[in-house]
Amino acid sequence: MSSASQASFSQSVTDYIFEQYHNRCGICLRFRCPTNSVQATHLIDSTPAGARLLEMAVNLGLLTADYERDSTMNGMALCVDCHISYFAPKLIALSPPAPVLNYICNYLIDTPTANQIPLNQVFDLLRLAMTGDEVALPDPTPILPYLGLFTIVTLRPYDVLGCTILTNHLPELSHLQENCFSPAPHGTSPADQNVAQIFDVLAIAAGNPPISLGDIPLSPEQPQFQQQRYWRLPVAIEVVLAVLIERAGAGINEIPEIKTAKAIASIINLKSIDFKGFKSSADDGLPSVGPGGGGGSSGGPNGGGCGD
Repeated sequence: MSSASQASFSQSVTDYIFEQYHNRCGICLRFRCPTNSVQATHLIDSTPAGARLLEMAVNLGLLTADYERDSTMNGMALCVDCHISYFAPKLIALSPPAPVLNYICNYLIDTPTANQIPLNQVFDLLRLAMTGDEVALPDPTPILPYLGLFTIVTLRPYDVLGCTILTNHLPELSHLQENCFSPAPHGTSPADQNVAQIFDVLAIAAGNPPISLGDIPLSPEQPQFQQQRYWRLPVAIEVVLAVLIERAGAGINEIPEIKTAKAIASIINLKSIDFKGFKSSADDGLPSVGPGGGGGSSGGPNGGGCGD
């Protein structure tokens, strides 16, 4: 995300982003007071580096060449602390949830190459599936609860030792049951399987929740770091994935989301050069790597997948 956050956004685009996020930071949910405490930031930078990232995303089939970096779909509201302290210096990054990444990776492996479509079209179909439409994809039912949600991955753990992001609106626990996230029953532990905190900037204004102070740990050595957290954000999955793939070059390979993002890029690149040593498992009748094409995970939301 660009450090020159509003360099190429028009005033109308900036105003739209603030309205969309209800004048709050999409991560810590901080309200825009004073007015310069929250900024309209770019997902893909407005810099030459951003142009190279976009070119990479187009080559991978994640985005089309007409993607506009000065449009509302490339914007996100972030407070100065989240943006300048963590996202701009590439200490952390947004990521699609592990089940979504595994689904995409397995789609590339399990679907015969001749039947595959570019990933930007796959994500278009997944958005249709969210509305209940039947789509010509491997069964997306197991990942539907995760579409529209994102998680944060730590790219440089040693640079964020002991660091936390403070929030005034720590969410109540949610529980994944019958393929839907709903409020968790009283007594549920944050460490329980299929339990998560969902930071929802879109619901803040409608619900007007009371102040609930808390923190978001960024360092793996912190005990609460392993608890699952998601952010519901009005951004496109394919844009977040493109940025993650670019950021993954500086990330730690042991992080499952980074491993799977790298695997996705590697598979596409190998296919694009017609690498003779690579074939989809469906082409050879081989088993898939990781969980099946439906994107389910082994052992919970962050289970194993293509990057393992």
